[in-house]
Amino acid sequence: MLQKPGIEPHHNQIYRTSRSTPVRNHRDGGHAAPLPKYLRLAQLVPDVVPVSPATIWRWVKAGNFPAPIKLTAHVTAWKLEEVVAWLEARSLDPA
Repeated sequence: MLQKPGIEPHHNQIYRTSRSTPVRNHRDGGHAAPLPKYLRLAQLVPDVVPVSPATIWRWVKAGNFPAPIKLTAHVTAWKLEEVVAWLEARSLDPA
């Protein structure tokens, strides 16, 4: 099996190369799944969700907003798909 430099082989796992190109193992047909996109708080507020950062954290604590994930010790972000699903669910609620 040919191995690209800097990429460890593992069945059905996506890797990022230095070119930021998703690479998938050949066993699954070679189709690359889209990598998850993340939003930091500064990207989320106020452009995507027009509330304050404190309100976002209050909603997270109350379970009314998707929980963030820790990408590193000092970086917290939200999965874009979860935020979009939350926004779509809110737009369907009769107010």
